[in-house]
Amino acid sequence: MEAAIALWHSATPTGACADSARPSRSPPSVMPSWFSRLAAALLGMLPWRRSSDPGACILLGEGRGEGMWASEERAGNVVLLRVPLAEFSDAAPRVGTASYRSLPGALTRAQTMQNRFVGDHLVYGFNDGSPGEPVEHPNLVWVYDLRRERVSTVALSHTVTRIERLGRDAMVIGPAWGGLGFSAIALDAAPTLASQHVAVGATHGDWRSHGFFFRAEGDRRGVIGLATMGERLADRRVTFVRVSDLRLHALGDLTSDRPEERDDCVASCTDWYGNIRPIFWRDRVFALMGYDLQEGDLSAGSVRARRRVDLLAPPRPTG
Repeated sequence: MEAAIALWHSATPTGACADSARPSRSPPSVMPSWFSRLAAALLGMLPWRRSSDPGACILLGEGRGEGMWASEERAGNVVLLRVPLAEFSDAAPRVGTASYRSLPGALTRAQTMQNRFVGDHLVYGFNDGSPGEPVEHPNLVWVYDLRRERVSTVALSHTVTRIERLGRDAMVIGPAWGGLGFSAIALDAAPTLASQHVAVGATHGDWRSHGFFFRAEGDRRGVIGLATMGERLADRRVTFVRVSDLRLHALGDLTSDRPEERDDCVASCTDWYGNIRPIFWRDRVFALMGYDLQEGDLSAGSVRARRRVDLLAPPRPTG
C-alpha cells in the first residue's frame, strides 16, 4: 500500500521571518523525529490505495509556517520524497539521497503553489496573481506519474488556484480573462487537457477544500459544485458544472441576494465555511450561502432553485 501527503514547514514556529526558512543545499540524510511522527499521524487519516511499491510520497518545499496566511507563501525547488511506511515511527529514520526526486518548477515569493495527489499522479501548478499575463511558468500544470516516474506538462488558459480530484482524473481551477476557468485533466498514460470552461464574471467564493465538491455518477461523469462570487462581495453563488466523459457543460448558478447579517455564529458563520459551500446529499443538491440555504433542481439540464430556507427567520408556529 502507498499513501501520499504534502507537508510544508518553516524553521521558526511562527514563520514570521521568511529568510529563516531557507532550503538546504542538499536533501537531509536524517528525517527529524517530529516529522516522522507527524507524517505517521497524517498518513493514518488518509485513504489507502493499492500499490506494488509500498511507501509514502511526501512533497517537500520551503514554507513560512501556518500563522495566518503564511502557509500560502512558498518558495524554492520542489522535491518528492518516497519513504517506506515501515520507516515511520518515533525514531528518526535515515533517508538516503536516492529517496528524493527533484521535480521541475521553482517557486518565487510572488507565487502560490497548489498540489494534489490523484491516484498514482501528483498534479501541481503555480499562481502569480496575474491571469493571462506572461510569467516564468505561464499557465502550466505539471503531472508526475508515480509509477512511471515521468513528468508531463499540460498548458491551460488560466492560472492555477485550486486542484481537485475528479474521480481518477483532475480538475484545475483558476482566474481566467473574464471569469473563472475550469480545466479537466485526463490522467492517462500521457496526461492531456480534456476540456475547458469559463464561468463568466465569477471569482472564487472560498479557497478551502469544502468550497468544492464533485458528485461522481459513473466513470468520468458527474456534477461539480463550486463556491463562487460575482463582482460584489455580497453576490454569493454556487456554480454547477456537469462532467460527461470529462467534457464540461455549464449548469448555471444558485445565487443569494439576501442582505448580509450576523448572529455571532449561532446559526451560521463565515469562519465555519467561508460563507458559501455546495452540498450534495444522495440525489439532491443544495447551496449554502450565508444564512440562505437553497435546494436546486438539475432535471432540466440547468440548475434552478426549488425551495429555500432563511436560517435567521423565526420558526413557523406548529399545530
